[in-house]
Amino acid sequence: MTTEASSFFSLRRVIASSRNMVLHYMRDISVVIMIMVLPLMQIVIFGYVLNTTPRFLPTAILDQDYSYESRTLIRRLADSQFFRFIPSINTTSEANQGLYSGQLQVVISIPPGWGASWQQGYDNPIGFQVDATDPISSSQASQDISMVLADMRAEQNQLSAPMRSDKPFSSLQSGLYVQHLYNENLQTKNAITPPLIGIVLTMTLINLTAISIVKERESGTMEMLLTTPIRPIEVMLGKLLPNIVVGYLQIFIILLVSKFVLNIPFRGDLGLFLLVSFPFILVNLSFGL
Repeated sequence: MTTEASSFFSLRRVIASSRNMVLHYMRDISVVIMIMVLPLMQIVIFGYVLNTTPRFLPTAILDQDYSYESRTLIRRLADSQFFRFIPSINTTSEANQGLYSGQLQVVISIPPGWGASWQQGYDNPIGFQVDATDPISSSQASQDISMVLADMRAEQNQLSAPMRSDKPFSSLQSGLYVQHLYNENLQTKNAITPPLIGIVLTMTLINLTAISIVKERESGTMEMLLTTPIRPIEVMLGKLLPNIVVGYLQIFIILLVSKFVLNIPFRGDLGLFLLVSFPFILVNLSFGL
């Protein structure tokens, strides 16, 4: 008996078992589809189709102030891409009719003297009517105009002296400045797409390892494999190593598409992220085995 055959563990046998797994994956088109197509399909579905972030809501602006501040507010609302202004609607009756008919979803009414009140720090509230039959869009739209007003007030406070405490101003929710961290624009794709890494890895890796073991037993090659000098621990490692590479390949696919197609920022240490992903990949492969 050779030294390699009698040794408890052989890296050469593990590599041979891994090579057998890779060749099996290359011959089976269903495995390739599971590895490559599944992450892309999930990203398209969750990144584009399941998008609850409203965009370009049909909006009427009734500006009765015509001040620099009101024009600044309108410009910033347009830049946010939440609203699409309908310039043909200029009166309250037309706006109400537009809401009733479904032509409009949002009506923003800026009262006379709003700009002067804003500069003095007095409360002169803006009218904001929204069609709440779509609760997600209505909630997001109201949050967006609140964020724009809060940003304008914060910039004004930086450029001017602090407001007197006897000047009530409620648009900042009694002085509370709300800041949305890590997803400033409340984008749905930013919240849904990153967890897809865990979902895809769980679905793919458990199935891949389970299917590989089942196919070995169905074809009878598992018994033949165990009669060779290769040991069970080496068979197991040989099936784990290629799937670890598959797991990292899927992570890179999701990260690249998220970054360069969906424009989702990646903030943090990539090396540390890949390092802490290893235990998750290993646990899913162990479940499959």
